[in-house]
Amino acid sequence: MDKTKHKNCKYVDEKQFNKMKNDFWFYDAEEYGDKFEVIMTKKSIKQDIPVQVGYGILQDAKLKMLQFCYDCVDKYIDRSNYQLIQMDTDSNYMALAGESFEELIKPEMREEFELDKHKWFPRPRTDTPEHKAYDKRTPGLFKLENTGDGIIATCSKTYYLLKDSNKPCQEDDKISCKGTQQKRNYEDLIWNNYKSCLYNQKTISGENSGIRYTDHHMQVYTQPKIILNPVYVKGIVMNDIVHIAPLIL
Repeated sequence: MDKTKHKNCKYVDEKQFNKMKNDFWFYDAEEYGDKFEVIMTKKSIKQDIPVQVGYGILQDAKLKMLQFCYDCVDKYIDRSNYQLIQMDTDSNYMALAGESFEELIKPEMREEFELDKHKWFPRPRTDTPEHKAYDKRTPGLFKLENTGDGIIATCSKTYYLLKDSNKPCQEDDKISCKGTQQKRNYEDLIWNNYKSCLYNQKTISGENSGIRYTDHHMQVYTQPKIILNPVYVKGIVMNDIVHIAPLIL
């Protein structure tokens, strides 16, 4: 929260407004009949938001994701048996060459993994209810979020997780498309369009709509928008249009 943007708002008559408009702290005003809405900047701002806490949490989350990637996945599973797809501050999507994570553990690392896995994953559901309740709320453990037969991730927070390859475009498929109203554009947010966007470098267009208050009136607007974009700016996209290399900055 940026408290420097906070303002004071007052509703006054014309006589009071004529005095306030010459005030050093005057910011803006709007007339409503015989009344005026006056916006004034604050004379003093108490910066009491502990931004260092939020910053620390974000950095710890990034560190935890890197530890999971290198100290767990890359350590216990051969690189030929998994492919990282996308990562956020609290999730990691990957393709596995098996039905589950544990069946791909390197045979020579099995014993060490059994002793170490409690640091990364919650205990099985077959354990006592107390364990399940405790592990569910334990921070730092990685829980299974979703599974499927395939996924296309074009850019940040834009992906399509296909639950069943024999039945594309089902209601239980997981779709994310940042900045797009999914209900309005559901006919365009389909598996084939994601695939075309990735492999054919084709942009998919749609529209958003909303209500905005302008000139004392509520107005409905529609806005054309590119809902699927093949451009990825956080890495160097390789010739196979799937793998990426880090940016040299």
